[in-house]
Amino acid sequence: MTTFNIFILSSVAINLALIIYILIFSKQQQEKSHDQSRSINASLDQLKGHYENKQILETQLHQTVSENKQMLNMLQQKQEHLQKTISSEMTQNILQQQNTLRQIMQDIRNQLTTTLNQQNHTTCQQITQVQKT
Repeated sequence: MTTFNIFILSSVAINLALIIYILIFSKQQQEKSHDQSRSINASLDQLKGHYENKQILETQLHQTVSENKQMLNMLQQKQEHLQKTISSEMTQNILQQQNTLRQIMQDIRNQLTTTLNQQNHTTCQQITQVQKT
């Protein structure tokens, strides 16, 4: 074997070693890339899950807010109705009390009139008796 042949063989051996090293390095990089890709996909799946949970919670929150608004409107309507009812009942009670008071005053006037008429009649009778005697 000549020096030239040894040189070519060693050149080929070095090139093969470099190719093997590059292939091994490339395989390691590919595995790292796959690992990173799996990690990124796992992170994306986790983010997707968080996003879906957030959307569900937002939907539930909007539904709860809507239900609370409906409840508030219903309670306000009930309050208005009760206020009107109470106001109406108080007005009716006041009118009834006024009528009752008027009747009492009229009864008092009638009793006073009757009493005065009786006293007047009695006084007239007494005067007539006194004049007779």
